[in-house]
Amino acid sequence: MFPEKFLERIKTQKYIDAGALTASLDSAAPASFRTNALKWNAVPTGCEPVPWAGNGWYAGKRPLFTLDPLFHAGAYYPQEASSMFIERAVRHFAGGRGNLRVLDLCAAPGGKSTHLAQIVGNS
Repeated sequence: MFPEKFLERIKTQKYIDAGALTASLDSAAPASFRTNALKWNAVPTGCEPVPWAGNGWYAGKRPLFTLDPLFHAGAYYPQEASSMFIERAVRHFAGGRGNLRVLDLCAAPGGKSTHLAQIVGNS
């Protein structure tokens, strides 16, 4: 349950749909991951594609990553789908130009860095 003061406050904000926000916060977050095409180029079963990421997938249910040998082999990386939007941005702004130099200023553990390496190449 949410603190009463929080609920009171969001109900007074004209730009917030309080019902939709609390319903969203109450529901489980979808699990998503990005496959590493260099190690696993298959369509994962029971998954839906992330529309803005070529190798991004929504899992039907949250897998137990630590027990999966494919995870330990580097076949995929658990990553929030919103973090995969960088692929759309790079493709839009770089537009296929080669020899890109990328400086990653994001925080660890490196999901966006490895995603960028997949997009622009490993060189």
